Amino acid sequence: MWLPRFQRKGKPTIKPALSLMPLLFFLLWSITSSVWSAYHLTSLYASVEYASLVVCTLVMSHVVTTRAFLRGLVLGITVTLIASLVDGHYESDPFSGKYSLVGLFGSKNMIGLFAEMLIIVSLLLRYVTEGKFARLFISTGPLLLGLVCLFESKSATSVVSLVCALSVWSLLKLVSILPKKVRGITFVFVMFWCVVFFVVGYTFDVQDEILRLFGKSSDLTGRTYLWGIGMQHGLDNFLMGHGYAGFWVQGNIPAEALWFKFGIANRIGFHFHNLYVQTFVDLGAIGVSTIAFLLLWTCIQSIGSVLRHGMVIDYVMGGVLAVMFLVRSYAEVDILGTFSIGPMVFFALLPRVRSAELSKQGQSDVDVPILNGTGIKPCWTK
Repeated sequence: MWLPRFQRKGKPTIKPALSLMPLLFFLLWSITSSVWSAYHLTSLYASVEYASLVVCTLVMSHVVTTRAFLRGLVLGITVTLIASLVDGHYESDPFSGKYSLVGLFGSKNMIGLFAEMLIIVSLLLRYVTEGKFARLFISTGPLLLGLVCLFESKSATSVVSLVCALSVWSLLKLVSILPKKVRGITFVFVMFWCVVFFVVGYTFDVQDEILRLFGKSSDLTGRTYLWGIGMQHGLDNFLMGHGYAGFWVQGNIPAEALWFKFGIANRIGFHFHNLYVQTFVDLGAIGVSTIAFLLLWTCIQSIGSVLRHGMVIDYVMGGVLAVMFLVRSYAEVDILGTFSIGPMVFFALLPRVRSAELSKQGQSDVDVPILNGTGIKPCWTK
């Protein structure tokens, strides 16, 4: 579907650019890791899957308009969550004892990811949809569905990351009203004090009280134990790691021991519940430094574009979703798996920000709705 679209209107859809180099390096490093992986074919198969998904995502991000991208996400996630509700599968958390919706995925955190992403994308879609009935049908309904599924999933990670993402969105919205000269300083000043409050709260163990509200223990329901074990295995091959997807393989004794400890009877679908630990185990220090750079650079580029040019939909989408993935990376592995919604959405953000920049300069024919200026007017200016 996407590979034949390497050309659009006689021009290549993916052009060599400096901003793509870290991503392309990460993909090549993932494929190359199959050479030293103990499970060569598993690593090669999974890394080629991963690379193909990301390449098709890059093509898609240059071909599909912003409105179509948002509508496709809303439609796809809505169908997925409705199917999960119809499936109606709930499971008890062995640590907190609470029942939560796991649906088709067998994971409350995956339901939480889909739900919070639907909430964010539905809110974004409202600003590029004209007509009250159209907004009600295509945005408000999915928004309510996302809230219901988020509540039913009881995913603390999803709630926290959603609050952080919407807080950054609100801050950008307020800061964009100010003159350009003071936007950056104001944003950095507010974020600095947010970090200070976080450090103070951590020092006085406020986080323990917050965790209790979500039914979590101080060890994050066993995650800290997993992180420690993961770091030990990562240090075995510090620079290069064990190979992409080369650890959680049936027959690998350390993986078998962890599956047994955490009661994973089918011995599939598990990870270290931290993007950086999982990447460190799979791809070593080189891989984890690259993925951390990609996350931070996407946040900086997207938010910086909002501060410079205002509330353009692609900039806002990039900043809000990148912050969501950044916060989730502390406890989840959303952008490392093959053929999942995480990498498909994340790796589409930076190219869309780049396309919006080129469109502003008159160098791109991609449809880019503007929220403050000519184009769709934002609701908050009415």
